[in-house]
Amino acid sequence: MKINFKIQPSEKWLEELAMQLGTIPETATTFTVRYEDSFLRVNTVPYNKNFIPFVGKLVTQQPLGFCKENFGTNEYWTLQLVKSSRKHKLELINESGEVRVIESRTSGVFFSSSMIVDLELEASQETSVLSVNLHRDWLCEQLGISESVEPDESKLRELLMSESASFLCISTYPDWIEDLVDNVGAFNWKLMLQAKCLQLIADLSSQLRGKKSVACQLNGQDLQKIESIEAQFFGANKVLPSIDFLAKEAGMSISKFKKCFKIRFGASPYEYYLNLKLDEAKNQLLEKKWTISEIASQLGYTSTANFDKAFKKRFLVNPSTMLRNAS
Repeated sequence: MKINFKIQPSEKWLEELAMQLGTIPETATTFTVRYEDSFLRVNTVPYNKNFIPFVGKLVTQQPLGFCKENFGTNEYWTLQLVKSSRKHKLELINESGEVRVIESRTSGVFFSSSMIVDLELEASQETSVLSVNLHRDWLCEQLGISESVEPDESKLRELLMSESASFLCISTYPDWIEDLVDNVGAFNWKLMLQAKCLQLIADLSSQLRGKKSVACQLNGQDLQKIESIEAQFFGANKVLPSIDFLAKEAGMSISKFKKCFKIRFGASPYEYYLNLKLDEAKNQLLEKKWTISEIASQLGYTSTANFDKAFKKRFLVNPSTMLRNAS
């Protein structure tokens, strides 16, 4: 199933999005929609035309796709971070029809509103989305970027003010996004969402000024090699080959492979692999089909104690406590 939407930022954007998805908002800042045995929940804050953050939680039992169409203007830029329990496919298409494809469990992109952005989700997975829509004039003002600025800032302003469809890949996926998605009922949630998103934008602007985004640090060939290695050899239920083997497969030295991998996925190869296993453990735990020791064994842990320690380091709570809190 594919859902196409084209929503211009306005005071009624949430209502219009809900209507395009076949439902109506429960409140001015949230709506939930169900498609057969799948569902989507969107939560946001009171409307501000310059700064529109929201989070989404999707549980899909059947393949599902969302396509953001071309707004016809580059008045807005969007920072979108996606994390899914399985690989998702993200296609970015500019006005010339050129396509960039990203296939990963986590993706981060910063794109102008004239880009077409197509997100495809496989069946039986859970996905979290953080999206922040920013009016480019407001963003330039907040960043202090005027027409007479330093060369690096001039390039950033030129990018933001261009009428060409553009995007940059972002390597960061902060752990706090999961907390925001899962705790929308917290009394200070709206304040936390706005504060965290503003910090994220501040960090992003520093990366762009310093040319530390994926698009700036990796050439297309290296990026493609790294993504191919990740797709082929990384998985919660796979045995990770040695770094030496992975580097040779990528045609890189070990040091270059580690550096490129961390730029693209935000963690070292082993840390990323460990996080995949722990994310899968969390999913299995909440499904309540297996015991903690069974999950640890399935994911290759030699002892429950080692699993418990790694799980707590990742999620700041041990497996038994998470299971008890979910009951």
